[in-house]
Amino acid sequence: MIKVKTLQKFQTDLQCGMSIDEACRKHKISFKYACDNIPKIKPKPIRNKGQGTNFAAQYIQERNGKYFLRKQINGKTRMFGTYHCLKDAVRMREYCKEHGWKQKSIDKYCSELGIKRVISSKNKVRYH
Repeated sequence: MIKVKTLQKFQTDLQCGMSIDEACRKHKISFKYACDNIPKIKPKPIRNKGQGTNFAAQYIQERNGKYFLRKQINGKTRMFGTYHCLKDAVRMREYCKEHGWKQKSIDKYCSELGIKRVISSKNKVRYH
């Protein structure tokens, strides 16, 4: 029997764009086994300020295959980058929790973590 951590890593690889065939070979599992067991693995929900929140989705929104890290600060929604996969967005969120939610430091944080953000003219962070 395959360990739960292996299936979680398998799922993360798929979310980051790895093909099913590559992920199956990497983790030495069959596609049938993955299909039968992946739905059983779900992140444990946590409570945040009285609201039900999924831990993986806290401050993160997915749209068109990209993951946006957003947080409300002093009543205003602030953007902290757009990421190619959920894993990178979660890593950045955890880093911001530890080192501070500083918009101007996101590029520095990305270089320290080795994360590449999605950069386009529509989502560049503007400072006031």
